[in-house]
Amino acid sequence: MMGLEAVDALAGFALFQWIQLEWPMPDAVIPMPDSVQVAAAFASFLKLPLVQALKITCDYHEDRLEDDQILLLFDVSNPLAQLQKAASALSEAFPKRIYLLSLFPYADSISKPLHFSRGAF
Repeated sequence: MMGLEAVDALAGFALFQWIQLEWPMPDAVIPMPDSVQVAAAFASFLKLPLVQALKITCDYHEDRLEDDQILLLFDVSNPLAQLQKAASALSEAFPKRIYLLSLFPYADSISKPLHFSRGAF
């Protein structure tokens, strides 16, 4: 469990990164199961809903969101395989677009931000 200052600092850094990337504003923030605190602060900064749509296994467990929403899959420190599993589960369930914002780079695996669209991964 992180302290409030660390949570706010990471959420502020994530907000700065989001702005720098010039991605469209998401309709909701979906955290990875172990990133809820930072994602909640991030969502609060932007006055967006936080939707805990992933099980601890990264499987999708919500069905109340609309297909046309742009969503943000927010991660703090998950392995790339978990991020891909979560993005795949969400893309099969509903979203038109998923933007993945990670606070820790995967320099050895990815050289640019991941953008997932329905059917494309």
